[in-house]
Amino acid sequence: MNKFIQSIEKQCSIFEHLLSYEITISSNSFTKNKGYVKDFVDEIKLTARFTIQKKSQEHIEYYVQKLISQFIELKEATDKLLLLSQTNMVLPKFISNYQFNKKFSNLSSTQKLQEYHKALRALNEKLSWLIEQIYLCSDNKQKKIYQEKIYETEYRKQKCINAINALE
Repeated sequence: MNKFIQSIEKQCSIFEHLLSYEITISSNSFTKNKGYVKDFVDEIKLTARFTIQKKSQEHIEYYVQKLISQFIELKEATDKLLLLSQTNMVLPKFISNYQFNKKFSNLSSTQKLQEYHKALRALNEKLSWLIEQIYLCSDNKQKKIYQEKIYETEYRKQKCINAINALE
């Protein structure tokens, strides 16, 4: 099984030149959504170690699937990073009129619910803005970037809706 770890590390070498770049990955495959490429590569290697430690076939299959998902999502995120850096695009930045507390852990349930509703309004506003940007731009690369941002925002919106439903 040591060859398995070596194989994973060899596959991760494609990220070698990007380790110091910061990226965002909207997924449940990793423990965090934002960090350096190095952090995500380290987590992939950790998942590989967990995989070889497991005895049950079900656990091994779970970790192998997780490993595949992690690798694919990291590859997609780094490809997007490279696309942005190659085109040197400066995209307009969205600024919301809704301000909400980003530290929900210290709030009461009622306050959390109110803040989640504000966040949901902000996410809906951002989605509208992103869709408008797609219609305004003519460059296919920019449209692809906006489409990725829409996907990411939809993911965050769904997490917000799930939190609201859990609190209500």
